[in-house]
Amino acid sequence: MKAIKHNTENTAKINYIIYELNDTILLLNCSVRKNNKTYFSNIPISLLDFSHLMLTLNDHQVVLDKISESLFNKEDFINHVCPSTLLKTDLVVSVDDLFSFSNSIRISA
Repeated sequence: MKAIKHNTENTAKINYIIYELNDTILLLNCSVRKNNKTYFSNIPISLLDFSHLMLTLNDHQVVLDKISESLFNKEDFINHVCPSTLLKTDLVVSVDDLFSFSNSIRISA
């Protein structure tokens, strides 16, 4: 499985995905690489926008299926998944893609 984009500049590595039971928002714990610096942030994103973000990756259906199975098939109040452990590779997305999908939440905050 290949879920990594090769350009490391202007990318976000998703370290953890956190889901609260019956919520419509995920929290992405990320390391963002921008302007030769690394920033750490927690980024809220809707479930629908997260699925659209995953469509930007290679093997997106496999990635989305594994993450969904790990997050949503539990009865715990708060669930989290570490993509690098689950997928055996880092989950890296474009910063532009990530912030374009999370923009509506950021505006409403």
